[in-house]
Amino acid sequence: LAAVPVKGRQVLSILALLSEAVDYPTLHALIPDLAPDTVRDLERRGLLQYDGHSRRYDLHPVVRGIAAGGLGPEEKEGYGQRVVDHFSAQAHIPYDQAETFDDLRDGLHIVRTLLKMGRYQQAYDAYANDLSNALVFNLEAYAEVLSLLRPFFPQGWATLPNAVNEGDGSYLANDAAIALGGVHELKESSAAYGASLAAELRRSDWREVGVRMSNISNMLRARNRLAQEDRCLLSHLNLATLSGDKQTIFHARRYRFWQLAKIGQWADAKAVWDLL
Repeated sequence: LAAVPVKGRQVLSILALLSEAVDYPTLHALIPDLAPDTVRDLERRGLLQYDGHSRRYDLHPVVRGIAAGGLGPEEKEGYGQRVVDHFSAQAHIPYDQAETFDDLRDGLHIVRTLLKMGRYQQAYDAYANDLSNALVFNLEAYAEVLSLLRPFFPQGWATLPNAVNEGDGSYLANDAAIALGGVHELKESSAAYGASLAAELRRSDWREVGVRMSNISNMLRARNRLAQEDRCLLSHLNLATLSGDKQTIFHARRYRFWQLAKIGQWADAKAVWDLL
């Protein structure tokens, strides 16, 4: 790396902040005065890889790790901001219409780069809601979600991140729990749900407490703990009734109806259905 010309090191530094390959127009947009000779020189040195099928440039993981590790704070901040600004300016379809990773690629670049810059709250803001819902529900990309959220949880999934506020940490833990359940890591999923539920109880956010309890009931069913699922859903329904919130009550009854129908408690299921 020390023998690489300045412009070549700039290419490596910017690519080191990305987590996947990019095409030449993107590379040129990130480094406007990039010359083709620089790209060819990096390829000859074996530092830059080109995939002729996808027409994208990438770094070997070892090269990426060394290049990223050699970045000083000012370089990381400057190059990282350039990456974030570029992908933030790109037009994309609404995330709720996403069908492939390509539909989410710009958002994923932004979140990962912000994490590498140490800007955890901004990374959360870029991830939460639209992008996270598309990953979890549209694509069911559970492994990708866990890879993206791992930097938030240096102490494990059972401990809320301290780099964001408690409510945001609870949101991330809930997403992590859903994803862990999706890859059949049910004990880890249970621990993440527990951390998220405890946070919402401390915050007295009863609607979110209900969401966590309904999610926990799904996890308990997956673990074949039907008695615990039953107690969880009854507690959820009682809490919803006490809250007086119509939407919360409706969702609690809906989950209770599904459970009763699945275990063949037809009369009780019919009574809840009539309420719905």
